[in-house]
Amino acid sequence: MKFSLHECDGVARHREPVTFGMGVPLGISLGISVSPEAVVIDNHGCRYAACCRVLSRRTDGSPMWILVQTCLGAKANAETEYTLSFESGNSTGAQALAARPTTQHQPRDHAISLAHLHQKLAGWNVRLVVCSAGGNRWQLPLSVNELELITDEQPKSSSAVLSKRYATKLDGTSIRVEFSLTYFVDSSSLRIDATLHNPNRAEHSDGFWDLGDPMSYCLESAMLSIENDDSVFSDIRWQTDRDQPVKERSSQKRLQLFQHHSGGHHSGGHHSGGLNAERRNHRRSDGNPPELGPSRHEDRRFQPIVTLQGESSSVTATMIDFWQKFPSSIEADERGFHFGLLAQSNAGPQELQGGEKTTRTIWMSLGDDSQQRTNADDPIHRLDWVHRPVTILQDPQELADSESLDWFTANRELPNPKLQTLFEELLQGENSFFNKREAIDEYGWRNFGDVWADHEEAYSQDPKPVISHYNNQYDLLQGFLRRYLHSGDRRWWDLARPLADHVMDIDIYHTDQDRAAYNGGMFWHTSHYRDAGTCTHRTFSHSMTGDEHRVNGGGPSNEHNYTSGLLLYHHLTGCPRAAATVCSLADWVIAMDDGDRSPLAPLSDRATGYASSTSQSTFHGPGRGLANSINALMDAWTLTRSEHYLEKCEALIYRSIHPSQNFDEMELLNAELRWSYPVALQALLRFVQLVSSDRDETTRYILAALHRYGAWMQSKEKHFLDRPDELEFPTETWAAQDLRKGTTMMMIARYQPESESSDALYQDGKAFFDRALDQLFDSPTRSYTRPAAILLQQVPVLMAAMEPSVSQHAASVVNGDLDGPWPAADSWEFQKAEIRRSVRSPLQFLRLAFRIAGVHRWPLALAESPIGQWWRTRFRRTNSR
Repeated sequence: MKFSLHECDGVARHREPVTFGMGVPLGISLGISVSPEAVVIDNHGCRYAACCRVLSRRTDGSPMWILVQTCLGAKANAETEYTLSFESGNSTGAQALAARPTTQHQPRDHAISLAHLHQKLAGWNVRLVVCSAGGNRWQLPLSVNELELITDEQPKSSSAVLSKRYATKLDGTSIRVEFSLTYFVDSSSLRIDATLHNPNRAEHSDGFWDLGDPMSYCLESAMLSIENDDSVFSDIRWQTDRDQPVKERSSQKRLQLFQHHSGGHHSGGHHSGGLNAERRNHRRSDGNPPELGPSRHEDRRFQPIVTLQGESSSVTATMIDFWQKFPSSIEADERGFHFGLLAQSNAGPQELQGGEKTTRTIWMSLGDDSQQRTNADDPIHRLDWVHRPVTILQDPQELADSESLDWFTANRELPNPKLQTLFEELLQGENSFFNKREAIDEYGWRNFGDVWADHEEAYSQDPKPVISHYNNQYDLLQGFLRRYLHSGDRRWWDLARPLADHVMDIDIYHTDQDRAAYNGGMFWHTSHYRDAGTCTHRTFSHSMTGDEHRVNGGGPSNEHNYTSGLLLYHHLTGCPRAAATVCSLADWVIAMDDGDRSPLAPLSDRATGYASSTSQSTFHGPGRGLANSINALMDAWTLTRSEHYLEKCEALIYRSIHPSQNFDEMELLNAELRWSYPVALQALLRFVQLVSSDRDETTRYILAALHRYGAWMQSKEKHFLDRPDELEFPTETWAAQDLRKGTTMMMIARYQPESESSDALYQDGKAFFDRALDQLFDSPTRSYTRPAAILLQQVPVLMAAMEPSVSQHAASVVNGDLDGPWPAADSWEFQKAEIRRSVRSPLQFLRLAFRIAGVHRWPLALAESPIGQWWRTRFRRTNSR
């Protein structure tokens, strides 16, 4: 298995820890569950120990994606080719490598590695201290010398990387604390991911989610201290950024480095991006420690690296996204480090909302000074790579052939030069995503990573700039990641990585205490054409009143549920939080549709229909609501191969799609109500690509329906902007939506037997796409976020449709019999409809009365009543203000 390492910062790399995912070629069975004996071999024959584990499997049990963790070197501004190889035979990895005298980097025996880590961490202790705005102080001690916690996820044959996740509750609070520790043996590097989680539900009175909710925690600070009781460091050396000089002082004087705001030109502004519950801007700060210069600094951004220097050893530490996720701090003294995960700020406390998380990443180098190989291995520079990591890409042809990533093609050449122009505008210049981030100062622990929904400003009556958060609509994360894989351009990764972190922590409602339709769900983008006010990334604010674009409140919904980007991020990084989020969002689909988990359960146990409706509660045909639910269930099934996800997926398909549907009755040409039906058709096509080998009958059913949809689109569909009188706002987004119609027709043609009719459908779809692209390209607002997200989503589909991309099994089904007969379309009655019918019939009303008498069904209903709200605010509200 081949991959390439790209060094683009002009800095030679030495034993740099790297973690990356690879799609496993078809037909390869590694015969392992976690970590085989693996080595990485460069183009000079040098070999490096590697730790591998399976991230997901195919239905036959063979690995589909694996995670590789190792330490590699690279020359400055060079591309290095590597091969991942798995040792065979009965000898251990160490014995196999020892037989080769050319080996430069021997893997360590597991027992030696564990003893090595014990030695490195001897005397070190971790303590989390959280202080609330109300004066409470909570502590959580954690001894990192308890290495049994670290090693139980790794087999005894592996020693390149040791890792462990750890979760607990902060005593005296509801706050959950999660730690993930990863130790790279060959470089003596330790990564710590620390997460604070408020698992409470929010009250969201009247469907509004503003700051100041009684179930929030207002935190003055959260400090992670890592101290060594056995060592005293004499000196502190630090660098505020890689371009700044190294400074030094005695450890007797404590070093304190703070970042109160982003330091950008718009930091501390008066717009809503920095408002707290009292609508005061919490980013405005009037003081900073003298180590950072004058008392006010508006334009300085810091990414500090700090070294504690002893007589014969040193420890270096840094924090990822130090200035981007302000408020941050790093303090150091003779005993160790103190990291401000949420640093105490002159601007006031930080509110951790119900169901919200925040995660910070710390790297430490525990290297012994005696191990320095060159003068360049100054301890202060041992972690330079953390802030400018190398780029690693699997051989694109190998990834495409593996079929590990649906609809991925190895061809990196875009089929139309206009696409390259559009993509380049998104990466540099006034309309780039990076510049949009600066325009509204989309920074801070809650905001960094999200994207400004600048398209909402066009029709807004609110003061400018209108702060509207995009919250990953149309799976922008997947668009970034696929563009990164296709182009190899690191800038796409620089957008994707913080967006993934943001989505996992902020955009997901991490609670199980609210109604099933909300628990674990994804929040919509900020309500259309309105400023976010104090609802942060939770869509609906009490301030969204008035005659223009009035908002009635609400919550998470199936029409905004995007998992495929998170699945791909997990496959590329091994991030366990991403995998857990994918499964959580799929579980949300099942829960929201379960009548027994609805507040109306005392009246009916029928399915709610929430998982399949789109635009209207009564419409359960093709639409984005159905599509998002199907995709989420397929993604969770891909990760777990759990049948209940696939069974629910099939149930939703048979509920909403049928080969004999009447398209006119569904009003598919109604632009405002049914524009998203192609989203569902693409989800069905993806089902055929991913699941056909496990569900032949369902696949044939879907293909029969798609053939009719394709023919109907070919004869009936027109471009939205050709009929602007049917649109409320004829914007550039409609041209972008038409891109999807074109790619859908092209892809449906690919899933038909080769014939003149399928070729005609393909050509008509391609022409439809090209005209939509011309319309988008000619628009002066073509770089707005929403059309850009759709473009990023659809170009991979276009490129897959332009070459044979049908999976091996799907190809056999495509050429099979699709004439039926098919079961009759079901006539579904959902929970609310049954209740309305029951109250009109004496007999049904009697049955309803018997059901109401079931006391066990009432807790959920009472929880959503005024009684439940009173009980929570009286007895469960947080004591943190």
